[in-house]
Amino acid sequence: MNKSKKMLSIIMCSLIAALSFTSCGTAPAADDPLPSAAVSSASESNKNTEKKETQELPVITAEDKSANIEKLNYFTSELFKSITDKSKGENTLVSPLSVYMAFAMLNNGAAGSTQAEINDVLSGYIQRSDAEVDYASHNPLTADQLNAFMSGYLAEINGDDTIKIANSIFLMDRSDLTFNEGFQTTINSLYSADIFHGKADGDTVNRVNSWVDEKTNGMIPSIISEIKPDTVSILLNAIAFEGSWSEPYDPETDVYEDNFTCADGSVKSLSFMKSTESGYLSDDSAEGFMKMYSYDFEADNPMRFCFIGLLPNEGISVDEYIKTMTSDTIRNTFNNRNRENVIVNLPKFTFGKEYHLPKILYDMGMQSAFSANADFSQLAVSDNGGVYIGDVIHDTHIELNEKGTRAAAVTGITMFDNAVAVEEEPRVLTFDRPFVFAIYDMNNDVPIFIGTVCDPTLNK
Repeated sequence: MNKSKKMLSIIMCSLIAALSFTSCGTAPAADDPLPSAAVSSASESNKNTEKKETQELPVITAEDKSANIEKLNYFTSELFKSITDKSKGENTLVSPLSVYMAFAMLNNGAAGSTQAEINDVLSGYIQRSDAEVDYASHNPLTADQLNAFMSGYLAEINGDDTIKIANSIFLMDRSDLTFNEGFQTTINSLYSADIFHGKADGDTVNRVNSWVDEKTNGMIPSIISEIKPDTVSILLNAIAFEGSWSEPYDPETDVYEDNFTCADGSVKSLSFMKSTESGYLSDDSAEGFMKMYSYDFEADNPMRFCFIGLLPNEGISVDEYIKTMTSDTIRNTFNNRNRENVIVNLPKFTFGKEYHLPKILYDMGMQSAFSANADFSQLAVSDNGGVYIGDVIHDTHIELNEKGTRAAAVTGITMFDNAVAVEEEPRVLTFDRPFVFAIYDMNNDVPIFIGTVCDPTLNK
């Protein structure tokens, strides 16, 4: 991952890739700029054209949007809990919105029980016995409702220079594959997804990596090094967020050295940043703060994004605190914040994480999608057998310093066929022990990014 000193503050890049890949090197750029492609057949005459099919944009009411946000927060909570439960004592970092949007898009290619299970998981109906969801009120989102929700979100953030979202799909040219044009029309129209055709060869590898490099502003120059012959498609989603602090830290006066006690009990000297913030957060088990990212005063863009830090109370480990969190924890804590000054001492940190999510998503209830019985017939039909998800990789990176936040997340879904599945005195908060953080969309009450810092010195 390119660690340029230039503060791009790219918060997330999520890539949903239905492909087979190994560890990536920097790929050479394609000879020509990537086209904005449209829905097309496998014929050479209409591949990768700039034409765009149209489909009526779904309408979502304020009431529906509120219900959908609640379901997204259920999904976020369960995904975050599942990952941190398997990463005890380690830094964690996930991009729930990225994973959610990618699967909402892919869901248009599913049918039958495969689609029903994806709908359930994206709606927060988790099969694990310790999940908080009440099945008595089972009312999962449909593919149409997910499309309305996600396309509405895309329309809402369109034109906001702080965040950009891009989608695409690469379809493999094979004589034994027939792609559903209805699926392509849907994601092209509702998700503004570029449609590309190509062979499972080095040229397509370069084109995929060039798309990734462009849409992440160079934060992630490549994501794959090869495509296996039984690859069906490569579905990509990229979210880039450039967030510098509205009130940056002064490196001369606001940065100092102090000790951080890691989850394993070791003590390490780190650079801390000191500031006074006006948003104090608290619940029964933690205290925290919010810090605003900058916004465009001249354009009168609303303040949308902030950083949230939550420090568990003394005697409560970050793992114990996360177990008490629900889908409403961050939202309620944020909305019930006190507008009082709080002195915050926050360590600078940089780290990256990689997760393989099939077992987590399978346990959450997305089961048939990973088996030979998967039904992705609305995406493609293969003469060799059914199309299914082989792997889901979520790779993330974050840097937080005086100027702002720079991070990226990459999600890769491999899809194959013909295979077997698998005003008092200000409070003082010093984040000198493991804590939870989030990049938060205040307009929609959803975390765009969420993670834990258990050892700020660990880069991986």
